[in-house]
Amino acid sequence: MSAPAPRTVPSAGDAIGIMAGLTLKRVFRGKLVWFVFLTAGLPTVTALAMRSSSAHDPVKVATSTLSVVQLLFAILAPMLTGSAVGDELGSKTTSYLWSRPVPRWTILVGKLVVLAPLTGLLLMVAWIASLAIGGGLMSGQAIAAVGFGAMIVSVVVAAIATIGPKHGIAFSLLYVLVIDLGLALMPGSLSQLSLVHQTTVLAGLPQGSAEPPLGSALGAALWLVGLAAIWLVVALRQLRTREA
Repeated sequence: MSAPAPRTVPSAGDAIGIMAGLTLKRVFRGKLVWFVFLTAGLPTVTALAMRSSSAHDPVKVATSTLSVVQLLFAILAPMLTGSAVGDELGSKTTSYLWSRPVPRWTILVGKLVVLAPLTGLLLMVAWIASLAIGGGLMSGQAIAAVGFGAMIVSVVVAAIATIGPKHGIAFSLLYVLVIDLGLALMPGSLSQLSLVHQTTVLAGLPQGSAEPPLGSALGAALWLVGLAAIWLVVALRQLRTREA
């Protein structure tokens, strides 16, 4: 009688790839994708309204539509990333995954590998379209800042969803729409903690008659990376707690 074949342990890369593939299929097979695409078109509505204005200003079109795109940070990232991570934990499907020899962090990373770039790309395309329609100032740095900022927001949303998976969308909406946007409006150093504020600085668009301070874009990028790293540590610790 032959001995049973030993169980093969998937590598971390294989586990991330499998989770990423499943996540991608779920996104495009569900009805949520239509809501996401329709919502992403909101900046173009603002651009059309500004284009018909007699006092057309390319810089004002860019900054106004950027504000709408940043508002979508609070909608699209929770709808895509928050729902995916929250549903995975809330439905206990990770309990089965964790019974296999799969590194715990690969589940979260596998989802972010797909959802963070997808959110960033979607908002970049939406903003480019609104700038083209509204005749706004088009800057490569600003467009890249939108994509990067959206990906960072997705990481933060994923972390929040690990804390409250049953209400992942609601909690992440509350954080980005109320807390983060509120911090962005605060004077002084408190605004540095806002993802929206740092994305605006990273975009480097003129703010009224004043140009952004020299070197602020690098500082904003470092702030965004640092905030994402802190939230990612929180998420991984939360996943280990749930496993125990």
